[in-house]
Formats: sequence, C-alpha cells, structure tokens
Amino acid sequence: MKIMRNRIERRFRYTKCASLEDKDIAVNIAYMAGKGVFDRKYIVIFGVNAYTEHIIMNLNKHGFDAWAIIDNNSSRAGEHCGNTVVAKPEDVLETYREDAVILIASRHFDSMSKQLISMGYSRRTQIFQLIDLKMIPIKQPRFVSVVPYALKCRMVYERYRKQWDADTWLFLMPVKGLGDMYFIFGYLLTYIEKHKIENWRVLAVNKNAVSIGKLFGISNITIIPVGELRILNDFGYLVGYQKAKILCTHWAEKKGELITNIHKNMPQYAIPFNITYEYAIFGEKTKFTHPSYQPDRKCIETAFSTLGLKRGKTVILAPDSNSLVCMKRAAWDAIIEKLKTAGFSVCTNLTSDKEQPLPGTVGFHFSIEDSIAVSEIAGYFIGMRSGLCDVISNADCKKIFLYTHSVRLKNVEEVFSFRNMEIGKKICEICVESIKEQDLADEIFQKITGM
Repeated sequence: MKIMRNRIERRFRYTKCASLEDKDIAVNIAYMAGKGVFDRKYIVIFGVNAYTEHIIMNLNKHGFDAWAIIDNNSSRAGEHCGNTVVAKPEDVLETYREDAVILIASRHFDSMSKQLISMGYSRRTQIFQLIDLKMIPIKQPRFVSVVPYALKCRMVYERYRKQWDADTWLFLMPVKGLGDMYFIFGYLLTYIEKHKIENWRVLAVNKNAVSIGKLFGISNITIIPVGELRILNDFGYLVGYQKAKILCTHWAEKKGELITNIHKNMPQYAIPFNITYEYAIFGEKTKFTHPSYQPDRKCIETAFSTLGLKRGKTVILAPDSNSLVCMKRAAWDAIIEKLKTAGFSVCTNLTSDKEQPLPGTVGFHFSIEDSIAVSEIAGYFIGMRSGLCDVISNADCKKIFLYTHSVRLKNVEEVFSFRNMEIGKKICEICVESIKEQDLADEIFQKITGM
C-alpha cells in the first residue's frame, strides 16, 4: 500500500490549468474578430511566452496575422515565433501607430499596459488583455485519497474487462493528433505480430482513431471517455502493465522513469519523433508497417472532375497546423499565384464543410482514409507540418512540408523531420523563417517541379 500511495500522490498532486487558459484566449479572439476589432489593424502581440503561439493560431483561424511580436527581454530580440521576428517594444511602437491593436496574455499585464500608455497608446481602444492570468493559480492543489481512488480504478478496469476475454490486451490511445495515431498503429501491428498477441483491442478517445485504423486494416477500436482511459492507464501503472494486460501507446501518458526522461529531453536533444514510440512505448527497434487500405479511386477521380481539378497536376495546399504557427496569408497568396500561372490546379484541404478555402483556390473536403489516394491522384502537396503530413508521407506524390519556429517546441524541424525518421518518400522540407513571400514562392515552385 505504501508503494501505491507514493505512485498515486506523484500522479495526482497537481493538475494543470493550461486548457482553461487556451480556451479563454480562443473565445476572446473569436469575440474580438466578430466585433471587427482586428479589421485593417496592425496587430501586435506583447510578450513571448507559452501563450504566444496560441494567440497567433487563433488569429489565423479568423483570417488575421500578427504583424509584430514584441518583448521587453532584449535577449529575445531577433528570435522567431513562427515566421515573425521578435523585436523590442520601442523598435515597433515608439513611433505612434493609430491602427495598432496590442494583445497581451501575461501576469505582468499591469506594468506592460502602463508602458504602452506612456508611449501614447489607449487602454480602452488599443491595449487588450486576452486573459487575466492573476485569476488562475499556477498550480491548483488537488489531493486524491489513496484507497477510494485505487478502488475506483479497479472498478472501471473490471467493468471494461467484462466486455472482452481475460487474455485480451488493451492498447490505450489517449491522443487526438493524426500523426500520433498514425505512428501508433504503424508500430502496433509489428509489435502484436512479434509478441504473438492473438486477442487485443484499441481503446481510443477520438473518433479519428477509427479512420486512421482503417488505413491499417484495424477495426477492433472502441471509443471511450478520456477520463476513463486515464483511469485504466493509472490502474495499469499501479498493478503493473503486464499483469493488467494494458499498454499505453503514447509516450506523454505512459508512466515510468524512461518515459519521463524522453518526454523531457526530446525537444532539447532533437530526438526523432518516431524513436519515442519505438523505444519508449514498444521497447525496441520496431519495423513500421505502412497503410494497406485501398479506397475507391474511381469515386475520388469523379470528385476531381466535379471540382475541375487536373489529375496529376493539382497542388493540394494544407495551410493549417495544430502544432506550429502557420505562415502568413501573403506567403500563401504568392505561392498560389505562382502555381496557377504555371498551369497547376490549386485546392485547399478543408477539414470540415464549414471552412473556407484560401482565396483563389478550390475547397476540397476529403476523408482521412482517402487522403493518401487523393494526394496521389493530385500529384502534389504543400502544407504546414502536421499530422496529415505523417498520414500521406508514403504517398506516391511530390510533397513539400513547411516548418516555422516554435517557442514551445525547440528543435522542431530536427524532431519531426522525415529525414531523421527514415519514413516517407518524395518529401522536401523547408523552414520558412525570414524568407520573403516571393522568394519562398519561387523556392517552393523550383523544389516541387524539380523533385
């Protein structure tokens, strides 16, 4: 019981509030965008911290770019956040700009706003606090009584166990990212075959797992609440994963000293993304199994004809990413103009029918399981590095994956580059920092026509 107590207290002593903060930022930016606050404005983000990229991403969702990022820490001057260079406040705002809108998400909002007011900017119409971080504690204590929680873990585990045979392995998938799911399924099939596991089931928290599983011919997937999946993971850690016949398939959720070290050091030492799965989850060098799903290509070709897209000469653009700050719209405009002048059809990948395509392109909403075939029929793909890039990495088409600098993820290109993962083909990767829009369009055009 002493060991169990220590394990539970280490896991449940504190909970993070990041998701609450991010949600408030998204809500406030959506409200401001709806009210026209950003229309024809020079948008500036004051402060480089954990929230800066979330602000940029949410601005992008509503069609706006941050024109400048400023920080009082002079050592940050010259750094990149996305493809925007960080500057000192006086370098950007010393000459008063009537069209400036300054966004702040910092615990030092009071002193930062006073600094801006002294430069002539209005607290009422130009300086906006996206979230009051003083109202959210850094750590929120949450003590969990040991025995009741342990009993709850066992109760939830036994409830799920009744649904399948006692020798059935439960593979927990606590992630929502397409890329994570892609790697998990690709390595899982080899792991199951090597260890001669006959009865098994994947328990996931996101319905996209069903689509990714379909690519690999995996259908025995059950979607369960994320809270219950974490309880099952905790139970496996408490009694032993092997004994409980549980394997958590994501390195950020699986417990253990090795996992903690990899999670901590992956960005710093540029550990390739796939290595975290091979060794941290599956414990050894594991062969990756590529997707085997074959969709109805005639149906996809009909969709191309309906949309007026040329087979073999269509470029799919994927401008969005949940992991990286996206490029500014001006860069995409230059790329689109260059491609269309050269006679390419250009479409934008839409994740839902509610999204709007990039100006001058055709919107194309296709399913995850069709994404490989769609890319091959199109012939070309250009997109921000995202989970979709993982899914189509082995597709027989020319692909350009774009990177921007990340404040949250150090060495992002080294960690996620396919050059280091030895997976994928016909891939060119470009870091877009400090490249002017037209120069970037020229480079991408040269790369995609010369691959």
